[in-house]
Amino acid sequence: MKLKQNWMQIKTKDKFMEDSNTFLSNKLKIVHIHSNHAFVSSSSCFENEKFQNEFIYLGKEINYNGLYASSLSYYSYSPSDLNKVIQICNKSDIVVLYNLDFAKSYISNRLDKEVMIFWRFFGEELYSRLTKIVLSNSTLENLKLKTSPKEQFIKLADILRFKTTKSHEFEKSLDRINYFLGLAIDEYYYLDNYFDNLPEFIQLPYLLNQGELQPFTSKKNRVIVGNNRSPYNNHLDIINIISRHSTISDIEFILLFNYGQENDYTEKVLQESKNIGNLKILYDYLPFSDFQKMYEDVGALVINSYRQMAMANIFTAIRSGVKVYLNSKNEIYHWLVKEEFFVFSIEEFEIDLSKSELTLTKNQVTHNIKQIETLKQKYNVVNFHETISQLKQM
Repeated sequence: MKLKQNWMQIKTKDKFMEDSNTFLSNKLKIVHIHSNHAFVSSSSCFENEKFQNEFIYLGKEINYNGLYASSLSYYSYSPSDLNKVIQICNKSDIVVLYNLDFAKSYISNRLDKEVMIFWRFFGEELYSRLTKIVLSNSTLENLKLKTSPKEQFIKLADILRFKTTKSHEFEKSLDRINYFLGLAIDEYYYLDNYFDNLPEFIQLPYLLNQGELQPFTSKKNRVIVGNNRSPYNNHLDIINIISRHSTISDIEFILLFNYGQENDYTEKVLQESKNIGNLKILYDYLPFSDFQKMYEDVGALVINSYRQMAMANIFTAIRSGVKVYLNSKNEIYHWLVKEEFFVFSIEEFEIDLSKSELTLTKNQVTHNIKQIETLKQKYNVVNFHETISQLKQM
């Protein structure tokens, strides 16, 4: 009796292992390739029991303790390591590239045709090719677009190591990649006017539930300007507006200048900023919890970019009851208006600044928070997962 019982236990265990292996084999194998720890958590929209996710990081290993920290496999930018990554990707169903830089373009162009490639669009990949359109005149006047000796050396080294160029790999990858993961189809249509070989668009879901915020706390006359040192912020135009109203001393301005390259442009921004007594410069990079808390008593956020960027700042601001000002040349401004959010233009910012009316009404705050929930339902993760599953079955 005991022997029969043991045999039944072994048989049950074998059946369990067989079922488990069948279950795993039926899962979609998805490889995520990152090169910026700040965006590793964005892979969370692929969390599904039918997906088997693997995470690769290109670059140096750092003391990162965020989402998927224990799951990240690190590889360098060397040809041998990229070839290892290619071998891993060729055993998957789907590869998701977060930001289409040289290394990810190189990888995409060497994957088997059976592997489906998703490009998680960040912005820089295409907008860096449209600088005269997305940078203001004052930004262009103070920005030297010449390649530095270091950049020239890296470019030459890459040509010698990989026997190819960044531009060649990028253009070729646009034809190889299957789908473009974007935040707003309006922006995709805008970019399609300049790039005629973009992959097919897929709408990303909006999760937007990271942490508890306090939308109805008392808002002060405090304004956040920009989101980093990037010239895409067109800081000088906003600094010029603030300077014209420098007699309004009861408003505090915070210039976010805590990451990004330093160059002649950033020196000019700092020089002009220091002439404004009620403007503080934030140099320190904030942990996510502190980043969210910063918006609790802020009245307004001003992002003067002509392109999609700072979406985390914008949505954190909206969820915190902050009045958001965007440039009307930015497609995201028009998309948010179409999605029925209360957002305002840079022209309106100057008018409101002159009257010290830089906060939303309680009704506007309530409406914007309601629209956040509407957005989450409209572009939900369930539909996103169904779309991915159906694409792979085609």
